Amino acid sequence: MKMDFSKGVVVAADKPDKTEIMRVIGEVYPYVDAIKVHEDFFKEGIIYEIKKEFPDSKIIADVKLADIPNTNRLKIQAYAQKGASGIIYQLFTGIFSAEACVQEAHNHEMIALGVCDMTQPGAAILYGAPIDKGIESRVREEFKRAEKVKEVADYSEALKKGPDAFIKAIKLEELLAQNATIGQFNAAVANYLGTDAIIAPGNKPEVIKSLRSITGPELWYGHPGIGVAQLGSSDVYSILGNKFLIVGRDIVNAPDVRKMTPAESAKDYMEKVAAYKTEKR
Repeated sequence: MKMDFSKGVVVAADKPDKTEIMRVIGEVYPYVDAIKVHEDFFKEGIIYEIKKEFPDSKIIADVKLADIPNTNRLKIQAYAQKGASGIIYQLFTGIFSAEACVQEAHNHEMIALGVCDMTQPGAAILYGAPIDKGIESRVREEFKRAEKVKEVADYSEALKKGPDAFIKAIKLEELLAQNATIGQFNAAVANYLGTDAIIAPGNKPEVIKSLRSITGPELWYGHPGIGVAQLGSSDVYSILGNKFLIVGRDIVNAPDVRKMTPAESAKDYMEKVAAYKTEKR
């Protein structure tokens, strides 16, 4: 499944009040490409109301899947049945768990969005740490282990191709030579697996640049944290390209944060993205 991100804006619908969030979605719907929702929306049935009211809406399930392969598959099946158009998953669980997310999402015509780094303080302790020379031997050991696990061996295309193909495809030697971070390694793995988009922190332009140096310009990127960062337009929109902004508080709480309505804020973001992309052509 390919999702249209031509408007360049995804709204993070994080208000807890159901009536209020339905009102906000109704206001911003014309100005956003998709609606990102958390797990409670599925548990409480809000997702059904959104799909009923806005049948063409694209719903991204922000559940950050981080489990064993089979459990990831079962969870994605459940979210697909409830109307999700996309799923966000974590890459730190390893290649085979991540691969299960991408494969199962595609099996249900959903997009898969992989988290390579995060916005919050403390994230750099993990994602900013460099990979070490022992990583190649660990890759080979994990591929051997995977051969003995039926739920991996039965479906994994990566396993069938083998560790040499994986190491070559992600350019592991180059990653080591440039002292690449775990975040950059995650980006290389996501790209290898055919993920549809990478989630990278909009409040860390230097991280985005480093990840894009690994994946190239074609892969879509989703950037949360723009409002929190309070970046000027030149900083925010300079990270665009094949990218979209994930905006929560600046849209959902726009009357308090930006002194405008949610619709006005969403439209403002959409117009600024469009203006930047026109300028860059």
